[in-house]
Order: sequence, then C-alpha cells, then structure tokens
Amino acid sequence: MPFWGSMVFMRRGLWWTVAGIALSGLLVFAPFLYSMVTEASPPRPEGLAQPGEQVQVRVPATDSAVIPTGIWEVLPESRAGYRIKERSKVGTLVSLGRTSQVTGFVTTEDGVAVQMEVEFGIPSIASGDGVRDRTFARALEAQVYPRAIFTLTDTIDLNGVQEGAEPATVTVRGILTLHGQTRPVRASLELQRLGEYIEIRAAFSCRFADFGIGSMDRDGVRVASTGTLELQILLGGAASSPEGRSEDADRSAMRSPLVREVLGPRIS
Repeated sequence: MPFWGSMVFMRRGLWWTVAGIALSGLLVFAPFLYSMVTEASPPRPEGLAQPGEQVQVRVPATDSAVIPTGIWEVLPESRAGYRIKERSKVGTLVSLGRTSQVTGFVTTEDGVAVQMEVEFGIPSIASGDGVRDRTFARALEAQVYPRAIFTLTDTIDLNGVQEGAEPATVTVRGILTLHGQTRPVRASLELQRLGEYIEIRAAFSCRFADFGIGSMDRDGVRVASTGTLELQILLGGAASSPEGRSEDADRSAMRSPLVREVLGPRIS
C-alpha cells in the first residue's frame, strides 16, 4: 500500500477509535447527565388566580405560634392546575387551567410535616377555552386516568412558618402520579400561616413525554412539551392534637391508601 494510502487508513482508524471512546463515555455518563437535567431548580409558584382576580381566604385569628400535631385536611378552598406556553399566529401566551376538585392531607409531628398527599381531578380542569380543555383531557386520557397524585417524600419543618411573616420557601422532593405513570419530581414550596390554617403553594416542572403524554397541539396552536403544575393548598382541621382531631378529618385522611398503611394504627 502506498505511504499516503497507509496514512489515510491510519487516520480513519484513529478517528473511529476516538469516536468509539466518546460514545462509550456518553453511555457511561448518560444517567448522570439525565440526573443533572431532572435536578434543575423547579419553578416558583405563581398562584392560580386569573389576572385581576381577587381570592379571599377566611383567616380566623389565633394566638398560638405552635404548629399542632395531627392530620391536616386539604380544605375546599384549595386548587390545582397548570401553566403551559402556547404559540399561534397572534403570538405567545401562557394558558392557565385549574380545578377545585382537590383532596388530601398533611400529617405533622412536633411542627414537622412528615407526610403529604394531594389528589386532584383531571377531567374537571378548565381554562375557559373549550377546545383547549378537550385537547388537554384527550392528551391526558382523563376518562382513563382521572386523578393525579402528588406525594411528599421529604419532610418540611413548619416551625419557622409564623403568622404575619413573609412566606417561607423550600424545595422538596416528591412523587407525581399522572397519566398512569409515577415519576420523582422536585417542587418549590411557599408556606404561610393564616390564623389556624396553613397555606402551601407548590410548583413543579412537568415534561409531558416523561409521563407518556403526547402532543397537545391543536389547529393553528403549538403547545409546549413542558409545563408547570401548581398546587394552592389550604390546610385546616388539626387544631388538633390527636385527641382533638375531628372525625371528618380522620375519615378524609383514611381514604388514602398511604394513610391506611402507615397511620392506621395511630388513628383507629
């Protein structure tokens, strides 16, 4: 083989060797790269009120700075929803859908939230645009998977959440079940004491493909493949050491399989 031909052959062989090493490295580090992406900071809660809308929350006075131990109910004033960017010929907007069909509980021990589970209904989420809502429900197969569930896997120290103070902020880990798929998520929380109630606002980024959810595009509108899910939770009912807890609070919490499994002996 001529000298120059030999050199070309050697260079090609070297190129394939380098490419093979690079590919092997990518395969080795791929899980770490994915972890870095999924560990990105979650979005801050923006609230689920429409522009200009005023949301009134009942706030009875309390002189106690102590967070009672017990099971806190998710009250009817709570809401859940989404924010997703859309692009059409008229420009880009952020669509907002929400529902008040929210249930759940938070269990506290010595001022620390040790368990939290919140469920919300998918079919009842409404944005004010019927076409958008039908497309959203179809993409999430709302009739097949009518509930989404967020379960806290960390604990939250509530002792620093004081009446009249600025909301406390914290990032926590949890598990989100959506569209029949369960995935770990990181949520940004804002917590505020409102008299004998506690308000929790949570937001987490959701890449729909991770939950097996297809495109939500509709005629003339491109919908982002990632959105923000938000919870605006008002907690009450744990005025309440275990001895002072209401029967309604117990029944509400016992509807959760997690509570029946973990807390059943304590609240029977």
